[in-house]
Amino acid sequence: MLPGIEIVVTYLETIFGFTLKISFPDQARQEFYNCRRNIAQRHGEQLTRLVCCRLALLRGAHSLAEVPVSPPINRKAAAGTDLFTVNVGKAHLLQLRAIISDRSRPPDPVKVEEIQILDIIPIPPGKRT
Repeated sequence: MLPGIEIVVTYLETIFGFTLKISFPDQARQEFYNCRRNIAQRHGEQLTRLVCCRLALLRGAHSLAEVPVSPPINRKAAAGTDLFTVNVGKAHLLQLRAIISDRSRPPDPVKVEEIQILDIIPIPPGKRT
């Protein structure tokens, strides 16, 4: 975890006693997202700063419902799946998977207390806002 984010997260956990649990589907992605230099090498400093801000926002939320659905965050659910996205700037999305016990229906963001960070994906030029 990034040093600045860790201080904020520790404070939130101390005061409120909860945060959204964040995991990764594999060790490679965990190492990638826990090293600012790795993100910057692949995506540049500006996008790296936004990714770190989004990760801090996610870590500070109690559930996925606390992540704003309005711009600039724009949390969105992929219809009929356990996938969500949040905007990272105007040209990228951070793709998330809700970790839920009942996979027979789409997850209720209020009940999602654990997520996996999947990837940073580009928004196609025609769909950018």
